[in-house]
Amino acid sequence: LYFIGQMSRAILLRGKNGATQRPWDTSAIRCVTLDITGTLTFLKTDVATAYCSAARWAGVNVSEEQMKKGFRAAFKESLHKYPCFGHSDSLSDKEWWRYTVRRSFENCGCQFSGETGEVLFNRLFLRVYQHFATDKGYGLYSDVTPFIEWCKEEKLMLGIISNNVSRIIDTALPMLGVHTDFDFFVVSQEVGSEKPAPGIFKTAVNMSQSIDPEILPQHILHIGDNYVTDYCGARSFGMQALYLDRNHQHLHHQDWLVAPSYEGKTDNEHVPFTISTLTDAISLCKM
Repeated sequence: LYFIGQMSRAILLRGKNGATQRPWDTSAIRCVTLDITGTLTFLKTDVATAYCSAARWAGVNVSEEQMKKGFRAAFKESLHKYPCFGHSDSLSDKEWWRYTVRRSFENCGCQFSGETGEVLFNRLFLRVYQHFATDKGYGLYSDVTPFIEWCKEEKLMLGIISNNVSRIIDTALPMLGVHTDFDFFVVSQEVGSEKPAPGIFKTAVNMSQSIDPEILPQHILHIGDNYVTDYCGARSFGMQALYLDRNHQHLHHQDWLVAPSYEGKTDNEHVPFTISTLTDAISLCKM
């Protein structure tokens, strides 16, 4: 098995008999769904840097190296203790992040005991929380607007499928000016299911069918920057998918999640469907 053309743009494969095969049907695509962080948006400031900046402002001394480890452990702990950003426990996104930020600092040896400690943490947390609600928190990748415009020209439905809190669609996307470009939004905190589980993809299909009743999973192309949750998750539900590897690092943010199986899955099956920009996705769909 080998592919033709550049790795990031190839869609034509050769089977054992040498015949050219098209492994996905671009003509069937009627809807495109996208992940958010790492796909549409990027963090202007690294999480550890933002947390340490807030800490210095509040008079707390923590190194960025400590915080990188502290945050990663806290993020994993929080999603295990309160899955889907607190959906089952009816936590607000602010409450979930408050717990996570506190555990991040505690993992770095910081203690906020007593009334004075609580006052200090409240100041610090609000500084962090507000940071990611401003234009200093998120930026929009340069290829997003041209891609959205192309989807509109092609009259494709646009949706969001993201393992995220509700605030990302309530504040970040409107702040970046792209919220009105999407027909529906599906985030794990609201639906109580996260990629790569089928529940969140089923919700997305249901929402697309509320707009176009004839849409089926195979009519949807999902694009995201996580191989396990986005590519494998979408493929296992019967959708078409592209894995967006912007930095060629094969990132897996939620590394405790297991990639589901699907027909035709191999160790390198995803390679021809790996792109480095959303512009590559346009090129693939035109072939």
